[in-house]
Amino acid sequence: MIDITDEDIDLLQQEMGLVFDDIRRECLKSYRDVQACPGSGKTTLVAAKLILLAKKWTHNYQGICVLSHTNVAKDEITKRLQDHPYGTKLLRYPHFIGTIHSFINTFLGIPYCRSTGLLITKIDDNSCYKYIESNISPRTKYFIVQNHCKLSDLKYYYTDNQLTLFVPGFSKVSESFSYKNLCEVKKKLLELGYHFYSEMFEYGKAYLHSNPSIRNILSKRFPIIIIDEMQDTNKQQDDLINSIFTNQDNFQKFGDPDQAIYNSINDNVPNESYNTQTDLLTIELSHRFSNDIANLVTGLSYNQLSINTNLSGQDNPQHTIYLVDEKTRNSVIDAFARLCCECIPKNNTLPIKAVGAVGKEKKDGLSIVHYFPSFTKEKCNINFDQLILYIQKAKQSKYSHTKEPYEIIMKGTIKFCEFSNIKLNQNSTSSLKSFLKQNNLIMRYNQWVLSLMKPPIITKSFWQSKTMELLSLFNVELTTEVKEFFNYTEQDIDNAINTSNIYSYTQSGKTINIEISTIHGVKGETHAATLVLETKFHSFDIHKMIDYLLESPEKRPSGNQKKFMKQLFVATTRPKYLVCLAIDISRLPSSKLKLAKTRGWKIVDLTRNDN
Repeated sequence: MIDITDEDIDLLQQEMGLVFDDIRRECLKSYRDVQACPGSGKTTLVAAKLILLAKKWTHNYQGICVLSHTNVAKDEITKRLQDHPYGTKLLRYPHFIGTIHSFINTFLGIPYCRSTGLLITKIDDNSCYKYIESNISPRTKYFIVQNHCKLSDLKYYYTDNQLTLFVPGFSKVSESFSYKNLCEVKKKLLELGYHFYSEMFEYGKAYLHSNPSIRNILSKRFPIIIIDEMQDTNKQQDDLINSIFTNQDNFQKFGDPDQAIYNSINDNVPNESYNTQTDLLTIELSHRFSNDIANLVTGLSYNQLSINTNLSGQDNPQHTIYLVDEKTRNSVIDAFARLCCECIPKNNTLPIKAVGAVGKEKKDGLSIVHYFPSFTKEKCNINFDQLILYIQKAKQSKYSHTKEPYEIIMKGTIKFCEFSNIKLNQNSTSSLKSFLKQNNLIMRYNQWVLSLMKPPIITKSFWQSKTMELLSLFNVELTTEVKEFFNYTEQDIDNAINTSNIYSYTQSGKTINIEISTIHGVKGETHAATLVLETKFHSFDIHKMIDYLLESPEKRPSGNQKKFMKQLFVATTRPKYLVCLAIDISRLPSSKLKLAKTRGWKIVDLTRNDN
């Protein structure tokens, strides 16, 4: 439809100050699916392709459809397009840039609901689950627990050309009390207009079946489709998108199957059209780290990419494997911090993080908690010294389609209650909600929250009026502590110190703040340094992957070990300067230690008293 030439790319290079090598040029000129290694500039490449297409776009009623797995990726693409005069054309009709969820909702799910009279008030898994849990009878709850069922499975599925309600714990229609109770609660949920995210896909299937012409309409409306983050798209999403754009020639997918770590969440089945491809265009040149890191971690590439870079390496690389045991696990982050003080440049602005695959503590398990006992996985586990920082954090939340922004502001409100001597049963969002409901304040409080979320920028005068409203709402006086908590600031939220899940270390006047996180929580990030903590999910992840780290055997892992490989690949490819591992000394025999040293790893045994 549109030919992109080398001359077009040459001109764009001048405009954007970039250089596209031969493989990247092929990605820009063709519609072959692409695997881009960590730090390869995938988002920049996607934006560049879109700008090249926009320059030649002449259709008034046809557009380019750009889909991503998350709002974060969508926002990154949008930001890059906003910086180019032709890119801005793609931010309005007839083009579409959004998540796969928003595309299905807009063009299939919501139209189906409207055509069948289904009310739509909210599309949110958490809200649906909480309503069901709050409204089923104790007897039904007991049935669900006894039968090891999930209330979140009480959904509509499109099977045998019809929508069918799946009732957890039952394989067919039943006259039992629990079956009737679950059906009745689901009926009330639909009357309220509440739907699970995945149900919109099922409605979409029903809509396509009842209106087959929709496929042709959408294919004509969007003759070019670009999908980013394709590796994290599940089979349900992939199948539905492919069924819409059947035999579409100008359909290109970008991602990295080696980093497909979200497929196992909520028992999702991974996509088949992309992650299993063997003829992807591969970009193996990273702009993130030097060869001393690339050489250490390339064995974790499931697709066996030969990751390389043009960046110069360190003269004396300090990439370290820390040997720990049960008594010394909680000292490894401190040791890592000391090393960062020595190795990370003084002008560094990138974050430093310690990450592990398993965040929750389980019996007979190994998790982040064993290294950092105060760790919590809560998305909004934050602790700022000014209320306005909570508001700013809520406004930029990457989970803006969920309840997280509201809960972030509630966290700040809880701290305000502490300073104002307002007694809650416990410092939790549920206790705050109970307090607000008992005092008939919940509606006024929700209106206050909404008023804060509306303006793109919070001015000093607006902030002062809102803090006075909060005092009035809770009927309390302005104390010295509250006044300090209410202080106005224009500080960038990214530079504010969130003290939760943070380990701080100071040496010779230099302070290192290390954020503790799960591997899933840092996907897509770039760090100055990353410490990867060994954890256990049925078996020990680093232990199971040590041969791939050190020897790169030809046989690829399967099952949980395949999952381990992809998680550790994501974790070890975050840092620019320094990558470190923590593993139990009992799981790294002397033969492996010798090989690790040969490969370039420094070994530090924290179980010895002289460290």
